[in-house]
Amino acid sequence: MKKIKGWIKDVYQTPVHLTGDDYKSGQNFIILECICGTSMMRLSQGAFIAGFAKMLGMSQGLIGIISAIPMLANVIQLIGGMYFKNMTQYKLPITFMSFIIRSMIGTIYFIPLLFVKSTHQAIALILLYAIANFGIAFLNPGIVNWIMDLVPQSIRGEFFARREMFTMIIAAIGELVLAQMLDIFKFRGVERLGFSILSTIVMIWAFMSIYNLSKIKEPIRPKKTKKLKAKQELGRLFRDENFKKLGILYAIWNFALYTGMLYIAIYMISNLQMSYLYAMIMSMLTLGFRVLSVRLWGKFVEAHMWSRAIEIGAILLGLSTGMLFFANSTTALFILPISHILSGIAWGSIGITFFNLQVMFAPDEERTLYIGTLASISGVFGFIATLGSGFFIDNFSNIHINIFNFPVSNIQIVFLVSGTLLALCGVYVKNIIAPMERKRLTISNN
Repeated sequence: MKKIKGWIKDVYQTPVHLTGDDYKSGQNFIILECICGTSMMRLSQGAFIAGFAKMLGMSQGLIGIISAIPMLANVIQLIGGMYFKNMTQYKLPITFMSFIIRSMIGTIYFIPLLFVKSTHQAIALILLYAIANFGIAFLNPGIVNWIMDLVPQSIRGEFFARREMFTMIIAAIGELVLAQMLDIFKFRGVERLGFSILSTIVMIWAFMSIYNLSKIKEPIRPKKTKKLKAKQELGRLFRDENFKKLGILYAIWNFALYTGMLYIAIYMISNLQMSYLYAMIMSMLTLGFRVLSVRLWGKFVEAHMWSRAIEIGAILLGLSTGMLFFANSTTALFILPISHILSGIAWGSIGITFFNLQVMFAPDEERTLYIGTLASISGVFGFIATLGSGFFIDNFSNIHINIFNFPVSNIQIVFLVSGTLLALCGVYVKNIIAPMERKRLTISNN
């Protein structure tokens, strides 16, 4: 027992003064953990969870709401930010809770083996998926702050581009192979067996993620000399002009994004009758262009401003989402690839810029609180948008509009609204966030 306690203390509890090699090793394990964690999460989201819920007999609107649970879960990041804010060591609680949470995600596709009635299966899916995603969200402020401690500002553009590239390549290959597997099992009438195999693979990724997380060293953090009450801390935060402007951006962005994003996979599989393989090919197309563009975006933000990259990325994503308004059974084979290519290029920027934006204007001692509160704002507005879209799709399913003999359904209207709002986010960034960044650069240079 003493040996076990000693091992836990050495690996998980003792902060260390890091050497240059420790930082380099930590950055490498951060990339490996991101590959494993992202691969695991992507196999429990999007077309996979939508197809699984559809197999259990759920409606489109309910599937969209289930798909939005990871976004809703972000509301708890505020509590996570408060929890980690005054801690000097994160590693033990993060790793221990991650092990439990990621194991839960690995059991999701086993639900049909545990429950017979469809009602019980639906309840179990919603509860298990919600608990796991709320747990992940709770840990996120600590994890992000831990990463930022190990990745200096001077190399973040290049580092996040490299992390994004490796993660997306491996995740894309895994998704494509497993989508093909699910299509084969579905064709043979044993779709549930396919999802059981998928659950096993998710569990393997989860254990590999925990291993890499355990290998990342934790630097010494100074003890907080003054602890304010939660109400005082939040009051001070919401009086911060920079934070208020960022909060508005995150609210608009997530409302716009989740108005339509979660229904893209549902639309392809249910309305357009595309296969899992086709949906994953489109996903891989997005990921491919995301990977190809991410290094260019990394160089772009080092030569220009982060806000400029966000502005262009938001407008491109708005265009790609809005294009789905024109996708129907006749035009889909032409529209969908173009939309996913533009989406990939846009996410090449968004994937690295929004991650850094949440800490760019935050004082070091307020970082976890900034991250948690912005994520909570994101969760509230993202989930409201998904609820609104789901209600509209389920209750106005009889909408069939013809515009110059071009048929338009309710879900196509949702894509047009989402795309327009996303493009307007780019305008907001140009007029509000860019001046903030220029002012910050001027102060730091002086």
